[in-house]
Amino acid sequence: MTTKNQIARTNKFYLEISKKILSEKEYDVLHRLLIDNQSMTAVAKEYKLSAARIRQIFANTYDKVKSIAETFQDIAYYKQKREELRTAYINERNDKPTSATPLLDKTALLSNRLLDSNFPFSKRLYNMFELLDVRTIGDLRAIPLNELKKYRGFKKQCKKELIAFIEFEDLENLFEGFYKWKTE
Repeated sequence: MTTKNQIARTNKFYLEISKKILSEKEYDVLHRLLIDNQSMTAVAKEYKLSAARIRQIFANTYDKVKSIAETFQDIAYYKQKREELRTAYINERNDKPTSATPLLDKTALLSNRLLDSNFPFSKRLYNMFELLDVRTIGDLRAIPLNELKKYRGFKKQCKKELIAFIEFEDLENLFEGFYKWKTE
C-alpha cells in the first residue's frame, strides 16, 4: 500500500515541476491518468477524443516529464561533482604554505622572471614591462601599484591583466595595498 502512495507522490512531484513546460491539456491528461487514476477511455470521453489519441498525448507528455526528471538527476550529479571539486580545491589550498613563507623562499620568488610564468601576458602589458624595465617579480614589486596609472598606456585593460597575473601566481601578499588598489 505504501508503495502506491510513494509512486503517487513521486508522480505528483514530477508532474508539478513539469507544469511550466506542459500545456494545460497535457497537464490535465497526465494528472487525471497518474494522480486521479482515471482510465484512458474515461479521459477520452471527457475530451471527446479517441483512447488512441489520449494514449499519444500521454506518451508524448510522459516523455517530456521524464526528460525533466533526467535533467534534475543531471543537475544533482553536477552539483555533487562541483562540491567534490570545491572541497578538493579548498583542501589543496589549505595544504599550501601560508604567507609565513621563509625569507629564502620569498627572495627566490622575487627573483623569478615574469616571462617564466605560465600566465599569458598580452602584448600591451609585455610592452609596459619593457618600458618600465620590469623583468622579475621583484622589479614589479618595487613599483608602488598606485604609481602604475601614471605611466602612459597603463589603462584599465593592463590593470585587469596585472590583477589577474598577481592572483594567478598567488602574489597578493607581496604587494602592499593590493586589495585596495584592485577595487579602485
